[in-house]
Amino acid sequence: MEITRIILDICILLLGGYYILYKSYMKEKGKNLATKEDIQEITDKMESVKIEYLRQMEDYKKEINLKYEIESFLIDSKKEAYMKAQDIKLEILKRKHIVLKNGEDNMVNILNKVPELMFFIESHTRLKESTINLVKRLKEEHIKFLVEIDRLTKIGATKYTFNIDELEKIIEGIQKKITE
Repeated sequence: MEITRIILDICILLLGGYYILYKSYMKEKGKNLATKEDIQEITDKMESVKIEYLRQMEDYKKEINLKYEIESFLIDSKKEAYMKAQDIKLEILKRKHIVLKNGEDNMVNILNKVPELMFFIESHTRLKESTINLVKRLKEEHIKFLVEIDRLTKIGATKYTFNIDELEKIIEGIQKKITE
């Protein structure tokens, strides 16, 4: 019986030691599992922040590219409007300072280019907004010349004498507004 008791005590000691070791092992295993889960949670949060940041950066990049395209289009439009105004101004200067060959009258050239400029400006909202009063004056001046040419043509005139200083001022004003 004594041997049984010793064996039983040894078994109890072994079981107790095993229980203590198993308990500390399981406790450490639990800590490791909890740490692993915490790390996974932190990693997931970092990844979601990273994905959100990349999405926001992509949206910002698209917005910047769109603004760049709009500004490029506006610059090109301004350039083209300026060149159209410059063509009219060149015709005005020819009329004022150069004797035209063969008694040519370039007033028709000037009056044909004015509607092109007005149409171009009115088809571009930003240009239209900045030059609205000048374009209105340009239309009025254009109509005034057309009415006068019609009147002169009806009485048989082939050459026209006009004061085109106001037209020149309007064109210069439009060019100034375009470059602002």
